[in-house]
Amino acid sequence: MGLVIKTQYNVYIKDKKFNQLAEKFHTLFGKTELIIQAPARVNIIGEHTDYNDGFVLPFACDRYIWFFASPNAERKLKLHAADIDQTATIDLDHLQIETSGFERYFAIVCQYLQQNNYKINGLNIVFGGTIPGGAGMSSSSAITCGFLYLLNQQFNLNIPKSELPFMASNAENLTGLNGGFMDQFAIFNGKKEHAILLDCRDRNARQIPLHLEGHHFYLFNTNVKHNLVDTEYNSRRQDCTDVLEQIAKSENISSVRAITMEFLDQYAAEISAKQYNRVQFVIKENKRVLNAIKAIEKSDFSELGKLLLQSHEGLSKKYEVSCPELDFLVEKGQQYPSILGSRMMGGGFGGCTINLVKGELSPQLCDAIKLAYQQKFGRQVDIWQVGSSDGIRVVPNKRAD
Repeated sequence: MGLVIKTQYNVYIKDKKFNQLAEKFHTLFGKTELIIQAPARVNIIGEHTDYNDGFVLPFACDRYIWFFASPNAERKLKLHAADIDQTATIDLDHLQIETSGFERYFAIVCQYLQQNNYKINGLNIVFGGTIPGGAGMSSSSAITCGFLYLLNQQFNLNIPKSELPFMASNAENLTGLNGGFMDQFAIFNGKKEHAILLDCRDRNARQIPLHLEGHHFYLFNTNVKHNLVDTEYNSRRQDCTDVLEQIAKSENISSVRAITMEFLDQYAAEISAKQYNRVQFVIKENKRVLNAIKAIEKSDFSELGKLLLQSHEGLSKKYEVSCPELDFLVEKGQQYPSILGSRMMGGGFGGCTINLVKGELSPQLCDAIKLAYQQKFGRQVDIWQVGSSDGIRVVPNKRAD
């Protein structure tokens, strides 16, 4: 029976993990009714600007979480997280979102929908995939978005796709992380061979063709895990908000995006040096995003690499969300001419660096970086080439049980 499942599913998804999930669902619950594919998010540049109404340049990535689902009549979510081999049950009539386990992302989506008068029922779900947790690739957002999309499809909630990213973001904020909506927007709206220039103030977006001309993006995963709720992520946002409130007492501005360097310098005596640095980074990072678009459109990959390095310098020294492992990998990358630029990616305090590479990294170069990192920190660095992908979608389900 297992061979039949693999053969039929391989017509649609040629991935070993996908087929393992298919078999696991069949073993636990029988026939699959709906399959959802949710991609990871990679952000080229524009970090910590989304919640400051700024610009970002992400793309949906060719690593995924897959959800296999079928309805049940028990008013319960029966969940199996295949990657960690854990199960959980959520009672839809007695929701508990205080849990710290993987099931909290499912519970917060259910709570958010119920608070907004959407009717959902019981489901059996097996999920897992190829997005590493804690790597700054938005694995938690992929879970949240994928599950929300699944519910919208399964129960005909008729939520417009344009609203889903913002609903997913609002749901995630129930975990205590006061984040923006860049990750969710990219996951829902990704387009293969494109990045998204997203204006987080006006919510306007433009697809930017990624004609990389033999260049590639690589992620170097520090394997330093981060829980952004337990870090100073929220305090960075508060620092920016405090500066905005101070300046807005005298100036007619309503977002950090509207703060210029002239305003910031004018009010420098009324804010702390730390707050000054935070907002200065945001102002300059917004300019770097727009300059990155110009560099991509001109195929000026040397300039794009420089912008990545400038971004990391600001994230490390001004916004202070890097860590020694991230800084080491960025500095190490500068020793190799083929690595045109690097920066930390994601909320920070761990996770990955994104690296713009001319051509492809040789096994020898990768081994050299891995050895240096191991000798310095006593842990492994993982290196992946990543490409752009289409956004979240339903996977055709043709298996005959």
